[in-house]
Parts: sequence; C-alpha cells; structure tokens
Amino acid sequence: MRLLPSAFSPLNFMKNPRLANKSRSAREQRAGFSTLSARSTCQRALPSKTDHEAMVCPTWFLWKMYKLKSCATLGVMPPAVRLVDPAQNEFLAGLEAKSKQPNPFFRAMANRPETLKSFVPFYSSVVGPGSVERRIKSLVYMACSYANECAFCISANTAGARKAGITEDEMRAIRTEQDQDFNGPERAAIQYARELTRTADADETRAALTEHFSSEQIVEITLVAAVSNFTNRFNNGLRIEPED
Repeated sequence: MRLLPSAFSPLNFMKNPRLANKSRSAREQRAGFSTLSARSTCQRALPSKTDHEAMVCPTWFLWKMYKLKSCATLGVMPPAVRLVDPAQNEFLAGLEAKSKQPNPFFRAMANRPETLKSFVPFYSSVVGPGSVERRIKSLVYMACSYANECAFCISANTAGARKAGITEDEMRAIRTEQDQDFNGPERAAIQYARELTRTADADETRAALTEHFSSEQIVEITLVAAVSNFTNRFNNGLRIEPED
C-alpha cells in the first residue's frame, strides 16, 4: 500500500525532466496549485540549494517538493473530514490490527460506524473469490481507479494487482489505455469498466462482454467496477491520499 503509482512517482521526473516542466499531478490539479506557484512559495523550505539553483533544476525541486508534504502549496491537503481514532471504534481497531497499518479510508468511513461494518463484508464478497478470475478483477479495479485518478486506490491496490500477475508493463498499459496486448476477455473487461466509469453507461463495450463471459460473470465484473468507483469517489471526494 505504500507504493505510489508511476504517474505520481518523483522518479518519473528524475528520468524525464520534460515532465517536470509540462506535467502537474492529479493532486495539484485538484487543489488548484501549479508547480510554478508552489516553487515560488516554498523556496525557503528547500535546503541544500540556492534559490537560483532551485529555479533552474526542476527535477531536484520536484523531488524536494515530494518530500516536503507538509507544505500546503503542494496541494497535499489534509482529509476533508475527521479521521476516527481506532481507540474510539473497536471494529476499526480490529481491521487495522489485521492489516498492521493505519487505513485512512476506513478511518474516514468510521464516522458512520454501521456503514463501515456493512461495507467490509460487502467489499470482500465482490472483490474476493468468485466466478471471475482474480487477475481480471484486478485489471477492472485498476482501470477504474486510473480513469478516476484516485491516487489512494491505485496505491492501495498495486500490491494485490502484482500478486494477481499484473506486470509493470501491464499496469502502464492500463494507465495509458494501451489495451491491445491484453487477451480478448481481459480487453473486454477493461474497456467495459473504463466506459462505465466515464459515462455511467457502456453502450459501446457491453456487447463484447457477452462473447467471453456468462451472465453471472458480467454481473460480477460490473460489481467490481461499481465498488471501485465507489472507493475512488469516496477517497477523492474526502481528499484521502496515500501516505507515501
């Protein structure tokens, strides 16, 4: 859960300086901050370089900006709601004890304790074992998360996607919407999930599912896409970001 998606990684800027001048992360876009305005405001917070060096070295600057998450001009704002302390919610404490790490998604949802209790088993019934193989479910979840630019969901589900056999190249393909190298069933599921995410309909891609999946499987794929969109919007709406 601690890995950032490649789209948000500062390593991308180190490898390709053009990105430092031309790109803004989804976080910055949502918060309304440009790299340039952040640069001019945070100069004093950047050690080891002079102001002039910071201005002429965008790669170094962005790396430092990534490390200085406490600076408000990063666009890394605190969550929009109170995060519940596990000491105040036994069910939440149990969830975090199992995962051995804090979970801001669950802590936010714990503001509605009964909803959290209901959501966890429902989520498990959708994304857990079923009639659709785990790899396809992971592809669908990631396709929705990338389409919605949900940094938290991408980060939280990257490790599981790898366990399901999704490679780095395949993750990049999902992010850049280069679906040609996936097999027929995978491509149909990915494109259906992406269209459903963007249009709340799937007129152009729904029919392709019937060529590869049964009715039970189509319902299962749709449920995965729906749950992914739920968590994406919950996190984006409440400004829940990955910690690292």
